[in-house]
Amino acid sequence: MSETKVFFGVSLELAGKTISLEPKNAITELKEKGIEVELPPGERVYLGTVGSSLNSIMSTLGVSSTEIDSFLDPTTGELKADALPDITVLQNASNVLVEAGLYVDEFHVRIP
Repeated sequence: MSETKVFFGVSLELAGKTISLEPKNAITELKEKGIEVELPPGERVYLGTVGSSLNSIMSTLGVSSTEIDSFLDPTTGELKADALPDITVLQNASNVLVEAGLYVDEFHVRIP
């Protein structure tokens, strides 16, 4: 008869999205192998756009909301028009950047 193994999963919250990680080691193996979890193979987690995530990322890094609001529109996540010099190419490039999608394709954590 085969032995029943019990696993526990881990969920992380990143930029307001919950990411569920798959356990690699059974609870009975934690003492010798540690905790090891990863994003299931082939799973891709969409975190939103760079612009929509900038506020959350900057806040996590300790930037005050007053400083963030000085260059970033808090509702749209777009850079404010006066945050950059009046150079069309630079403003277009920044708009493309803030509209880029953020994804997590691979994530692996091992705690011995």
